[in-house]
Amino acid sequence: MISWSVKLNKTSDFIGKKAIIDGKDTKFSDIMLGFEVVGRSIPRTDMEILNDKEEKIGSVTSGTFSPTLKKNIGIAYIKKEYKDFTDLKIKIRNRVEAIKIIKLPFYKRNKGD
Repeated sequence: MISWSVKLNKTSDFIGKKAIIDGKDTKFSDIMLGFEVVGRSIPRTDMEILNDKEEKIGSVTSGTFSPTLKKNIGIAYIKKEYKDFTDLKIKIRNRVEAIKIIKLPFYKRNKGD
């Protein structure tokens, strides 16, 4: 839900308020997660996130190789019911590779740096 950015308890009306209240816009019911590709492939926008049965459950919003972390990382939205799954995969071109869920933010600078 996007309640952190929209006050739905006000009496004023705006475009899309009913859809948000009714929960019809499923994009806002998805969960954002950070991940690392276990293999060597780099994730890119719109690549599919798959469950253990290789069914699409989400998609990548952004991904790249992180020179700081020396890993291939990305951010994706997945269906809420898969938030606790650990056996997730990404479809990169014609291959399917395992991903590991990473807590966001990926990198936190130490106060002394």
